[in-house]
Amino acid sequence: TKYIEKFKAHLFLGNIDLTAGSSGTAPETYGGAFGPLLAQEYPEMIWWSAQNNERRFGEPNTTSAIIGSDFRRFYDDLGEVTGLKSCNDYLAVFRERGVGVVTGPPFNHTIISENLGCLFPNSITRSGSDIYFWSSSGPARIINGETVELLAEGKVSKWISEIWTNVSSLHSITSNLISAASTIDGKYIVWSIRNPVINGTSNLPTYLINRAVSLTNAVYNYNYMLVYSIYSDSFSLCTEGELNTYA
Repeated sequence: TKYIEKFKAHLFLGNIDLTAGSSGTAPETYGGAFGPLLAQEYPEMIWWSAQNNERRFGEPNTTSAIIGSDFRRFYDDLGEVTGLKSCNDYLAVFRERGVGVVTGPPFNHTIISENLGCLFPNSITRSGSDIYFWSSSGPARIINGETVELLAEGKVSKWISEIWTNVSSLHSITSNLISAASTIDGKYIVWSIRNPVINGTSNLPTYLINRAVSLTNAVYNYNYMLVYSIYSDSFSLCTEGELNTYA
């Protein structure tokens, strides 16, 4: 299992691997139909535990009504599950090409985006009632579990699109190039964009490399911090050494 998140006294699992230690007899449920769940990988599935028992995962056709454990497989074209994040009354389920939310109990899943997915699971963070993440088109947020909004659309300068172009092209190599956190006061979201170096060559634009050299005297050993101000709805770019401005 790649992703784990607690929500409403249940433990949710996403992107399931049953190849180790599985009996191969647990049933699946989708659209009201039951069928065999084999000992294999299910990257497009979420599974939640019994209520108040994070270690018990029952069989839906016999125990879901009793203990509250169940799971769902997604048979759409949005790709595998790439992250889970709880926020107040909803659980965000990130996919490669879309986003859904789980509400309840009883738990129901609703797709809220079919074009903005998330390829960077470490880029997901929360502030207040919203969840922020780096989508397939740049920085975005889920608003109240209902809609997905692009933060960068028409609001940031050229280097945002250039960073995204360079980083997104490397997804097949690694998905941990972007990490996120919110400041303690909840005023800022900070995305750390690691400079990917392949065969000794930086993949960021030349003028960003020159800026890093002038600030840190290190060409390949630095992270860029993209800082989003929630209240002013604006972005700024800094290096690690400048981040204390926002602490």
